[in-house]
Amino acid sequence: MIATVVALVLVSCADDSFDRDAPYGPDAVSSNAVDAESALTNHNVARAQQIYASWHADEPTNGTAAAGKAITDLLLLPGAARFSTLIIDSLGASRAINASSTIYGNDGLLYWLGRGARWDDEGQYLGVRGLLADQLPWTRDQLRTLSGFVEGLVNPVNRLMLNLVGVANHLEQIEQTLQIALDDGQFTRIFVPGETFHDPNLSLVLGRSELALLQSTVAAVRALIYFVAAYEHGWTLQDAFGPWRLAPTEHDPLFLPAFGPADYTVRYLDGQLFRGVTHPQRLEASRTALVKSLSYARASIEYGLKTEFNNTMHWRRVDPDHARDLQLLLKAAEAALFAATPIPFSQPPTRADFSSFFEGRVLETDLAWMLRVDNAGQLLPDESTAEGRWELNSEAVEHFFTDGVFSPPLDQDQSFVRIELSVSNRDFVDGLVGEYVEGVEDAYFTAR
Repeated sequence: MIATVVALVLVSCADDSFDRDAPYGPDAVSSNAVDAESALTNHNVARAQQIYASWHADEPTNGTAAAGKAITDLLLLPGAARFSTLIIDSLGASRAINASSTIYGNDGLLYWLGRGARWDDEGQYLGVRGLLADQLPWTRDQLRTLSGFVEGLVNPVNRLMLNLVGVANHLEQIEQTLQIALDDGQFTRIFVPGETFHDPNLSLVLGRSELALLQSTVAAVRALIYFVAAYEHGWTLQDAFGPWRLAPTEHDPLFLPAFGPADYTVRYLDGQLFRGVTHPQRLEASRTALVKSLSYARASIEYGLKTEFNNTMHWRRVDPDHARDLQLLLKAAEAALFAATPIPFSQPPTRADFSSFFEGRVLETDLAWMLRVDNAGQLLPDESTAEGRWELNSEAVEHFFTDGVFSPPLDQDQSFVRIELSVSNRDFVDGLVGEYVEGVEDAYFTAR
């Protein structure tokens, strides 16, 4: 779920030198902060959200109150009104999700993941699906298989996209609340206890750099939603993933002799995706959100390089020159959203112009996204009885993603510009949030 992913993107083991009881800002002794953290420690994210929301209403410019409200709003996004409309109207849910208990509560999603539970049931042992069945707004039969989940979802996906846009608009409000925290000159950082995620090692210490990265992530999600929702989606979830694919008969007009369920899905969606724009204003909204995302990312780096504390992201462990180089790349990417722009550190030197993506790029109907080929890579006709596999059509990828975007044009074996930096991005990320990866893997993905 979006809220959980966004929260965990920033999780790592806080520096051992951080003293939770020592003052770390003007609100260090605030009873509101103490009460909210106590609620989080007891897995009651809904109560913490209420405390921060009330505090923010009383002190609308207080950075800690705003940060706390924004963070808990993100954590509880799956239970928000806009998200509830999405799952009820478009995904067959019978009611809203109680995100506080279902995700963070005792016997909730993170509780069971932290104890090594898998999604599927295994014999007499219930998986997460079975353990949470009574808390989720779908029946056990709906949760058993994808085809069962989508059966009956016959409304065009255009409707789902409209509801997703509503979620994106809600995310923008959270983004603005985070900005209030950053605008407060007295704000330094906010603490979220690891017990929120059922592991004390996953505490969050969020300063300005972390909040700006949260902003960037939220804005990027909005940009993606607006972009995808700008296109026509006349297809349905039942037609794409429904039970009809499992065993069509020879008399079915869609029957193909060598096709399995996944083959029918690929063939159906191939003709539906990115073929026409119906809401061009959403493309402009996508570009606006992406500009903000890149700007927030540059601000996150700037805050990080200036930080005096060891927060969740460890800026003292990374090469500051590499961080400055990334800022230049982000600035160039932002300019390239509007016009041809030289890309720093590109080899060979390359200019990029992404503006056409926000003017309505589409894939022509005579080009397929995917091609079905045999083991030798030879194209198979649909009626062939030979076994085949799907691969991306390089001509379609070039037509939609790169034609007219890069100058000089990319080589045939390239999907993006080659960037040569003195330090690898992997080393940079490992230094910055390497402990996060280890902490999350140990908490949720290590066999018990």
